[in-house]
Amino acid sequence: MAGIGYYRLVKMLRGEVILRLEDVAAADRLLGGISGFTRTETPTDSTDRFAATLPAADMGEFPT
Repeated sequence: MAGIGYYRLVKMLRGEVILRLEDVAAADRLLGGISGFTRTETPTDSTDRFAATLPAADMGEFPT
């Protein structure tokens, strides 16, 4: 996360600031796509309206 300054990073770790979308995206890239929103798997059940919006839902990460 080279684009984040030291003081902002410290505040984020303490929970004093709200994460910006770019912070989440940088962490996702750094940690290898753990958020579930960057995965490319397609849902197996096309009738599940939530699986289309949350790709991780059909991977057992969210209760169904």
